[in-house]
Amino acid sequence: MERERTIARHELDLRPGRTAPPGMSALGDVARDVMDQGTIILRDQSELAKLEARRYSEHLRRNVAPRAAVAALGAVAVLCGLVALFLGIASALDSVAWAFAVYCALFAATALIAGGLVARRASAASQRSRYPTGGSTSLATLEAPRKT
Repeated sequence: MERERTIARHELDLRPGRTAPPGMSALGDVARDVMDQGTIILRDQSELAKLEARRYSEHLRRNVAPRAAVAALGAVAVLCGLVALFLGIASALDSVAWAFAVYCALFAATALIAGGLVARRASAASQRSRYPTGGSTSLATLEAPRKT
């Protein structure tokens, strides 16, 4: 009770030059240490994030960018080939309308085949995730032992 009065008196009269109660200075030191440690942790996290960003950008520059460039050039080559094919069909049929019809049929068939392959792959993946197998599990290990 006496200590509470002392702390209350000091709380009311904290002018410059006055000292804090004995327990209050230790609490201030602890709070200062917590703030310093928090600042250090945040600074380290910031440096770590910069390092990770640098490593990721280097990975993109070395591995992903060349592959993307090759893929883009391949897409341009495929597009030019399709245009050449279209012009060849149009000149062979002497009709742009029939060339569009043939092209439409080819693209529809390609889309159906690709859609079927994607659906089959997605179905197989969902089956694997639904019923995972554990390497050595087989029908023989699941059967109950027979009594003789």
